Amino acid sequence: SLQCGHALTFSSFFSFFFSFFSLSGRAETFLANNGEVEAMQFDTALNTGLYVTNDINAASSDGGPTVAQRLPKTAVSVEAWFTAEEEKISTAGLVGVLQDAPGCALGWSLTFDRKKAVPVTDKGERYVSTYVFKVALQKPGRSNESTATVAPPSFVELRHSASLDLFVWTHVIAVYNSSHLLLFVNGLEAAVQEACDDHPCGDIVYSYSQHVQPHTCVPGETALTIGTVHGTLQEVLKGYKFPHQGLLKHVRILSAAVSAPGAALLHGIYAPQMKLVAQDRKSVV
Repeated sequence: SLQCGHALTFSSFFSFFFSFFSLSGRAETFLANNGEVEAMQFDTALNTGLYVTNDINAASSDGGPTVAQRLPKTAVSVEAWFTAEEEKISTAGLVGVLQDAPGCALGWSLTFDRKKAVPVTDKGERYVSTYVFKVALQKPGRSNESTATVAPPSFVELRHSASLDLFVWTHVIAVYNSSHLLLFVNGLEAAVQEACDDHPCGDIVYSYSQHVQPHTCVPGETALTIGTVHGTLQEVLKGYKFPHQGLLKHVRILSAAVSAPGAALLHGIYAPQMKLVAQDRKSVV
């Protein structure tokens, strides 16, 4: 079930950082508003992503917990409303806190794409989107009477393919609940798979200090991002970016596993308002 207390506590923290970063980065430059709904807009040129922090392990200015220490570990739900506004999208990051490289697995990410379906139907070209929710989990190692080992963290992925119309608001929630990965789309369960063989599964790993040596994780390069995702900051410097191409609104990271009734409830909160919004993107100014 949805644990509102835990969820609201973390959502308040997250909303503060989101608002602070937006204002300091002149958020009005990247806002779309049609008179009824205001949202952040992302593309491949003007706004290629919002960085809440470049380093989740950086010390807090007030001496409090770091972002990494506040992020959910045993369970997490990632929620967003978004629109897709390009016919072809290779990979678009919605939300992520990620460091992904050979020998390094930290955090999680929620992405989607939009590609031509094969074969082409008699009605012409058809496009299909694949959602990907990947989570880095600590895994137990082997042990016997004399020795014990700890396995390095590794990513578990949930993939789900479905049609995705352009310029239409879609609600998505990705969940890790200590045993399974789940995906809810527009209030309905779309996909589920086991996260490990033996439940409960491990905690989500965010810090390189939790990684088994040797590893390739780079200190200071695990970012919390909205509207983009990347494996390492070096990828960004080399031009490898995966920005969202469309609108994004009501992004939340919850420190509880949303259930099916909870997903339907969260979808219903804003669904009436979002359905009233004109689907023609040209009406958004």
